[in-house]
Amino acid sequence: MNDTTDSGGTVVHPVAFEVIRSRLLAITEEMRIALQSVSGSPTVTEASDFFTGLFLPDGSFASMGFQVSFQAPVVGNLIRAVYARPTLEARDGDMFCGNDPFVGALHQNDIQLAGPIYADGEIFAWAGVEAHVTDIGGMDFASWSPNARDVRQEGLRIPCVRLVEGGCMREDILEMILTATRLPAQLNLDFRAFVATINVARERVTELVSRYGASTLSAVMQRMIEVSQKRVEERLRELPDGDFHVVDFLEHDGEANRLYKVDLRMRKRDTRLTFDFSDSSPQAPGFINATRSGLEGGVTGALLPMLAYDIPWNQGVVRAYGGDCCSRRPNL
Repeated sequence: MNDTTDSGGTVVHPVAFEVIRSRLLAITEEMRIALQSVSGSPTVTEASDFFTGLFLPDGSFASMGFQVSFQAPVVGNLIRAVYARPTLEARDGDMFCGNDPFVGALHQNDIQLAGPIYADGEIFAWAGVEAHVTDIGGMDFASWSPNARDVRQEGLRIPCVRLVEGGCMREDILEMILTATRLPAQLNLDFRAFVATINVARERVTELVSRYGASTLSAVMQRMIEVSQKRVEERLRELPDGDFHVVDFLEHDGEANRLYKVDLRMRKRDTRLTFDFSDSSPQAPGFINATRSGLEGGVTGALLPMLAYDIPWNQGVVRAYGGDCCSRRPNL
């Protein structure tokens, strides 16, 4: 392997690259341990329905654990939502929470927390965690509502809020969220687990910054993504170009026996994949619909193990299908 050089001219020796890359992956695993050690939800402690990862400042994920791969691009959407809201200017010690499928989530049970990691007064990385909590309100226990006719009936929607400010929990915001759930003690413990997970990532990454410098870590994270992207592109070049079409059906929408079509046309050209869902059925009155984030997560979760089964999972794999993995915004 040649020396790694980022856009700022930072040069990283191949041995240092491998050492730091391995350490970043280990930090992601430490995040998992912290989350499962503190969480109160059996979906986390027993079913491992969660995600942990480290991100570049733009929301691209550089490393992730081997849990729910659907969430990798979705947590990135939450990070980008912070930048999109001028009132949510990220500061050192802050953490941002969300679960709104129309911002970045699969459904309301999937609560996310993301925190910026600072060095030399600037954000050079983010740490993110997501987990399926047992109950976040709504018309039915566990917020899984086949009878729902509106997204508001499926639980509290948290668009993107500053839950931790300067290292201190905003107890008023947390209390508002806990009031919506039928299991406030359990959910409170989940939020404490999220905070612990981000804190572990910050401490460990800061230790690496003290040893190697922020520019070196940034160069390594960018190189990790570039290496995965190159390997995926090489694999795609080996596969024949073509157009592929598959249709599947949902037979019930929670309200009645109605048939809904999921229609996918995939095009492969050289190193590029395009996914077109535009011939799928329109929005259903029941709870079977998916937002853009859900669709992105579904495509990513399917392709990571199939296309990149022996390639490190990060944004480089997603770039094979442009990050925006669908040809148009799906029906919401």
